[in-house]
Formats: sequence, C-alpha cells, structure tokens
Amino acid sequence: LVESTRLARKYFFKRLLKNIKIIDPQLIICCYDYLWSEEIRKIKDTSDTKIILWYPDALSNFGRAHFMNSDYDYLFFKDPFIVKRLRLVIDNKIFYLPECFNPLTHVESKGVDGKKFKCDICSAGNMHSYRVAFFRNLIDQDLDIKIWGLPAPTWLNSSKVDKNFTKEPVYNHEKASAFLNSKIVINNLHYAEIEGVNVRTFEIAGIGAFQLIDKRIGLKELFEEGKEIVSFGSLIELKDKINFYLHNTEEREKIASNAKKRALKDHTYEKRLILLLDTVFGKSKGF
Repeated sequence: LVESTRLARKYFFKRLLKNIKIIDPQLIICCYDYLWSEEIRKIKDTSDTKIILWYPDALSNFGRAHFMNSDYDYLFFKDPFIVKRLRLVIDNKIFYLPECFNPLTHVESKGVDGKKFKCDICSAGNMHSYRVAFFRNLIDQDLDIKIWGLPAPTWLNSSKVDKNFTKEPVYNHEKASAFLNSKIVINNLHYAEIEGVNVRTFEIAGIGAFQLIDKRIGLKELFEEGKEIVSFGSLIELKDKINFYLHNTEEREKIASNAKKRALKDHTYEKRLILLLDTVFGKSKGF
C-alpha cells in the first residue's frame, strides 16, 4: 500500500510539474500541507515561482508538518501563537493571516425552509470529544439546542447530547439559515485554537447571526467586544450571557448587525488575498 501510494503520488506530481512548466506562474499558493519537502525542491529547481503555504488549520492538525523542512518562500498561519513559536526555529518569512468568509456563499436562500432551523441555541461542526463535553453542561438548562454536523464516530460516547445532535451537516445557504434562525450561535473553539479563532467566527458574523464565542487573545483585533461580538471565559459566564441575550432580542440583533458590517469590511477572502499578496511583494507584513 505504501509503495502504491508513493507511485500514485509520483504520477500526479509529474503532471503538476508539467503544468507549472507550461503555465510558468509567478505565484503558487498551497492551501494545506499537501506537498512534501522534496516536491517543493523539485518545483524550485524547475521554476522561479514563489511558493506560499496558507495553512488553515489548528496546531493539533499539523500531522507530519512537511512545511517545517520545506523551502516555502512564505508561510501564513491563522493563530498568532503558531507564528510566534515557529519564528523561533524558522526565519521571519512566517506571518499571521486569520481565516475569513465568502459573502457569496454564506447568505440565506429563499429556497431553504427556515422553520426547520428555529431554536434557542445552535452550533455547527464535527462532533468530537471536546464538543460533547462542552455541550453536556448546557443540556439541563431547559433550552432548545441544535448541533449541526456529521454523525459522531462510533467510538465517541455522545449519549448525553444525542437528543440535541442532528447528525446532519449544514453548508453555505443552509448554514446561513441555521445560524439566522437560532437566537444564539455558540462558537465553542477547540482548545487547539490557542490565540486565534476558527473560520466559523467569520462565517457567523458575515451571515449576520449573533454568536457567543470563547475568549481568545487575538479576538480583540478582529471584532470589538460587546459591540460586534460577545465572548465568554467560563461556563458560568456563558450561562449568564445566554440568559441575558435570550431575553434581549434588540441587543442581539444590534450586535449581529455590527458584526456583519465588520466582517464584510475586513474579513472576506478578497481582503485576505490582497493582504497575502501585499506581504509577498513587500507592501505589508501580514495581519
């Protein structure tokens, strides 16, 4: 199996290299740690193009981290903590570039039935151990909670939240409808999001929904606390804020509206790509 995988990879990389020679791009952006260090070297030997890694995942998903020993021209990460740590061992071609959202796909569609999504609280994402442990603390609060996502793995004991778990993922227009038809969207960040935030932070805001999110150091540079977003630092604080905002519709809607304006102004893919290009060509130094 290992040998067949290597042969298949060699075949597809050969095709990739051929296309690079034909197109002769000025810039190649890798959106994950797909390429091995030897492959980066071969591209460099063949072309003068700059090769960029824009890594969209948390520290816990580094895996083999091929990028650490690959000759990328620039590396961009979504967590300030990752940037600070890696700069100790890799030179200063590493920059902070938060995630963002696509305003063309994260909008509610008239073709989606919003009644299906109505609830007090919702969340969306893969069902993992930390998410189950987190939501177990809210089950006894007499709240209508819906957690949207793919079925949990068979080894995960999710029995405590099964009645709230839809086992149904939501994407694009459906995700927008799920968030907009919930009074509060809880964005419980994975513990591997150390100083930064996840992509849902920007999706929820850009959709125009109200979110409660885990406190993170980098959050204050992205949204204004209390005006554009509301964060919590403990379960007690979370429960207090759930109770407050469930009964203050006008305040929720005002914050959600401000968040949407900020997301459209500062946190779209267009804005991020402009900043990435400005950094690569010496006009900026990341976010």
